[in-house]
Amino acid sequence: MKLWSIQNEEQFQNYKNTGTINGDPEKAMFPKAYEWLVSEMNNKLGTNVTETYPVWAWYKYGKKKRPDLREGGHAKRGTTLYLFELEIPDNEVILTDFEYWHYVLNNSALIQDLEKFYTNEEKLESWQNIFDLDFRLYGDEDDEKFPRYVQATFWEIKKENVLSIRKFIAK
Repeated sequence: MKLWSIQNEEQFQNYKNTGTINGDPEKAMFPKAYEWLVSEMNNKLGTNVTETYPVWAWYKYGKKKRPDLREGGHAKRGTTLYLFELEIPDNEVILTDFEYWHYVLNNSALIQDLEKFYTNEEKLESWQNIFDLDFRLYGDEDDEKFPRYVQATFWEIKKENVLSIRKFIAK
């Protein structure tokens, strides 16, 4: 599966030195959400990874495949970044909806009826919708108005996965 991962200078240097990039639990801004995702990835991929967090990449960037490096929002303006073009085996990747992932980050239920009271169990169950790329909340059905941003998570970038690396400056 072809993916694109945006990495900072520190991760790029780590890649140059070790030939790999892994997610760092010490740098997670939302550790509870990441712990949930790690558990889900282990279940879905049949792995037992506990010492690292996933690496993130893009599978679909709105109406395009590859992220648009001319857009802002990839990092603080002026930051040096690297776009890794990757080929990762399908069975090592979990795809999720970028917008709906924010429900997990915000510890909110991903449900149609926002007026409904929900239990913690129902909230956790609702998070499974981030993996269903056909799922749409009411109002999000129009792909033209709300193009799907699909992110990919996997355990590691290895040299054999890298097709190209492009340096750029965040806008």
